[in-house]
Parts: sequence; C-alpha cells; structure tokens
Amino acid sequence: MRLVCWNLHGGVGQDGIRDIDRQLEALADLKPDVICLQEVHQRLPWSQYVDIPTSVTQKLNFCVTFAYTQSFFRGHYGNVVATRERALTHHIVKLPNSRERLTAGLWFEGRNALLVDCGGVTVGVTHWSLAESDRLKAGQLLGNFYRNIEGPMVLVGDFNSTADSRAFVELERISGMVRRGVSAPTFPSVNPRICMDYVLSSFDMEVSVGSVEMGYLSDHLPLICDW
Repeated sequence: MRLVCWNLHGGVGQDGIRDIDRQLEALADLKPDVICLQEVHQRLPWSQYVDIPTSVTQKLNFCVTFAYTQSFFRGHYGNVVATRERALTHHIVKLPNSRERLTAGLWFEGRNALLVDCGGVTVGVTHWSLAESDRLKAGQLLGNFYRNIEGPMVLVGDFNSTADSRAFVELERISGMVRRGVSAPTFPSVNPRICMDYVLSSFDMEVSVGSVEMGYLSDHLPLICDW
C-alpha cells in the first residue's frame, strides 16, 4: 500500500502560479493507493473558485473524503483523504486553535484531523495550529483518540512542529505510535530547511517513508509512505 501526503498550498506553487492540474499530474506519477492532502481549496473566491476535491475525483478517479475547517458561503478549506475504493467509515476530530485565532487574519481559521478506514488500516490526516499552546493540546487530544483505536493505524500531515517539540512528543507518548522515516526538511519546497511534515504509525507496522523532490509545485514537499 502506498500513501502520499502533501500540503497543496491551495494549488499555488513557489512560482506564484495556481495550477492544480500540474499537482495532480505529479501525484498520479507517484502511483498512490491513498492520498492525504492539506490546504485543500473548494470554490473559494480568492483561489479562483478552484474545486480540488472534485478535481481529485474526476482526474485521478479517487473517492474523496473532505473534512473542511473553514466555510465561506459555498466555499470550503480543509483536509482530504482520497482512496481508490470508497471509504466505509470516517471520523473528524476537531482540534484546538483558540490561541491561533487571536492573530489578525486567522480569526476564522479551524483545525481538524480526518480519520478514514482504508482496508483495515485507520489512516488520518491533520494540519495543526501555528500556535505552540494549541499544538500541545492537539497532540494530547489526538493521542488519546488514537490510543483507543484497534488495529493498525497511520497518521500523516503538516504538524507545524519539529519532531522534538513537546506537542509531537506527547502525541507519540500517548498514542503509542512512532514516527517513521528520517526528519528531512520538507519546507519550503525550494531549498527546504525545516521538517514539519511527518508520518506516524503503529509500532508493529513495517513502514518506509521518504520525501519527493517536487521543486516549485507547492510550498511543501510531499511524503511517500509504503507499508
């Protein structure tokens, strides 16, 4: 099974061009079975009404589960898990970000984790707050949620944290999951200097993880996870 995790930045590359088609072409070339996306835009006026969930369905022939964190009229913003077969169940965990929302321009920001049953493996995607205190609460909350899941489990996403941060350490400690792969820089995608995108999984799963050089297609590099 191959999973690809990628923060799409709403379809905008480091060249300032919004082009979801080239991102989807790059995703198709990676031959994923599961796709986990962050910063997914759907019919938002400031992103030219691009509909990324529908594009993933139509152009990649994947079944999309979309958990939005913001709504603006008929538009949405959030996280996606896309699978080759329709997911039978999913669950959305709302994550704390009250501190982040005190920042100008982020008043309506929301955060969540989307968990989907992918053939017996619980796969989650998340995108954490920019505020450290929010992230610590999110790590504890999500850790407790994952601790009660039976069977193999995977959690991926943009954690806006370093691997040695208290929030991330708490997530690992409480959930019992372990971080997979080397914490190679994933941001920014051109000359990356920081790692904030990670894969965690059950201790007994055999998982390999690597990042993919995608140049300017987004502001983050995607991660590939095989199990």
